[in-house]
Amino acid sequence: MSWLKSGFWVLVGVVGLSGASACGARGNLDVGEFEPLGGATAAGGASARGGAQSAGAMAVGGTPVVAGAPAFGGATAFGGSLGFAGTVATGGVPSMCAPGSVFCDGTSRYVLVCSADGQSASSNLDCLTLGKRCQGGACLCADTQTDCNGSPKDGCETNISTSPDNCASCGLVCSSNHVAVRTCGGGVCNGTCEAGYQDCNGEKLKDGCETNINTDVKNCGGCGASCLGGLSCAGGKCTSLYTFTGTARNLPIASLAGWSQCFAEPYGQKGTPLDKVKLACPGSQLMLACRPKGAAVLQLAAYAPRADVLFDTAQSNLLHVANGVGWYYSATWSWGFAPPNEVVERSNCDIANTAADQRMCWHTADGGLDGGYRCGSVDNLNMSFDYERLVFQAP
Repeated sequence: MSWLKSGFWVLVGVVGLSGASACGARGNLDVGEFEPLGGATAAGGASARGGAQSAGAMAVGGTPVVAGAPAFGGATAFGGSLGFAGTVATGGVPSMCAPGSVFCDGTSRYVLVCSADGQSASSNLDCLTLGKRCQGGACLCADTQTDCNGSPKDGCETNISTSPDNCASCGLVCSSNHVAVRTCGGGVCNGTCEAGYQDCNGEKLKDGCETNINTDVKNCGGCGASCLGGLSCAGGKCTSLYTFTGTARNLPIASLAGWSQCFAEPYGQKGTPLDKVKLACPGSQLMLACRPKGAAVLQLAAYAPRADVLFDTAQSNLLHVANGVGWYYSATWSWGFAPPNEVVERSNCDIANTAADQRMCWHTADGGLDGGYRCGSVDNLNMSFDYERLVFQAP
């Protein structure tokens, strides 16, 4: 694409001073000696001779050039790009650009390359087709837009100011850990935390909303709110409630300060509606446990906030991790827990054998508890009345 015709020059608003040469080549500049293309005349007056002043701007092809800009020492060339002061091309004709230089057109769309004689510029690079704009002689992304996928088809496709998968820079993914909705604003991860969780370390990019403010003794009810004097945190409040993390084996019931038993039945019992269990146990913390019938020590127990213990995982083998325990729940399949780093095999209950003494599973069907299945390493309890399953609650 040719932007300037070679062999002509633009004289914009040149004013002769006391008969001196505008170009400095010889006595007086005779504009008639440089014939404009297409028969153009000086706008606003005739050509000047013998040192007379040019009354306006030279026109090329009948189109007036923008008047009033100095032709030398900062001429405006190519629709707004600055010219090069005092440069004279071969034959004494003023140069339109520095030979070989690269610059932008006046619309910031095209990258232009100056010809060897400095009299024309051409371009075969259209920044707009790349989703970019010309800046400093190169196609660059505008503002916060960035090319993260490296594809020329969509140019600068990513806004790193708002993309949660490219927040502040390509590839910086905002964490989804306990984040209800991942968002990025101004290049900073700022998603909303799930209920009961907060971002207390200010690293929402790395670990999201990492703190459970219902159970964390250093952030009980909110970031920085510590429980002192050996108190525990339950339901976001400091309390004397007995607490532990992960699964507990051989746990004396007498040690469960702050907990109350709200449900118990033999493993062989069938048909108890799960809604009845939930109604009897409305506490903010729920503990599932099992024991030989009437024993003063729980063979196995684990607890977490109510919402985590009842988190519906359907019939999958995916675990919902809370308080160091992997939980699963379905009103039509099974309910139980396992160590968070272990694999479960729910068919319907978990039949995996690794870390067997830390696995508990109760069959469910049609929205109610069904018979069985395991209390730690003791399994096949479908028809057993020698083992009990229990639920404890805390306020």
